[in-house]
Amino acid sequence: MTCALPVGSLPAVIDRLRQAVAADQAAVDYATTDRRRFDPLD
Repeated sequence: MTCALPVGSLPAVIDRLRQAVAADQAAVDYATTDRRRFDPLD
């Protein structure tokens, strides 16, 4: 993927990406914990 950004907005874009990554990771952690509740016990 290629995109062009004004150099002045780059710090804000990076900050938003970091926030999105943190939110995605929180969702993954929640889903992983929730899935374990439904895994059959071996």
